[in-house]
Amino acid sequence: MRRRLVAVVVCVGVTVAGCGSSENQRGSGQPTGEATGGMGDASADGCPVTETELSSATSLAWKLAETRKDHALETMESVKVTACLYTAEEAQQLGGDPLVARVDVVDPKDADAVLENFSSTCTELGGTERAAGGGTVCERNGAVVDGHIGNLVVVSIVNADKDTAARLTPSFEKVLASAG
Repeated sequence: MRRRLVAVVVCVGVTVAGCGSSENQRGSGQPTGEATGGMGDASADGCPVTETELSSATSLAWKLAETRKDHALETMESVKVTACLYTAEEAQQLGGDPLVARVDVVDPKDADAVLENFSSTCTELGGTERAAGGGTVCERNGAVVDGHIGNLVVVSIVNADKDTAARLTPSFEKVLASAG
């Protein structure tokens, strides 16, 4: 089995160019971003989490807005990922931006470095790692902001307002499990 790394990031303030999604549980229309796929058990668009799974886990209506292939990770620019960007228009954040979920599929050769970066970032920013959702999450100030599972799934809340972060924290185990 190929080893993969998936990062799920829920954030606000990310500019997302709108695009369609695949026909399965991701909604209607065709992807207008770069084609992805071939990443282990990920779907044809390279995104391991469907709109339906994300919506079910969080009780928000998510839409796949964009898929970017070979996108550099902001925390490790030498690592290229397939980034899947989902938006929840109903969850407006500060400034009126929609909540954004980001799922990053990382090449297996970079998985160990990304996991090491996850752990060090968690502790450096005052977080504590603990078991959850079949994997490990990073909890900071009572909110779950990062996690990883199985072959390595990383889940993060970045820049969500405090109320949104607190509301989504209990559902992150489900998000983490659906991405694994």
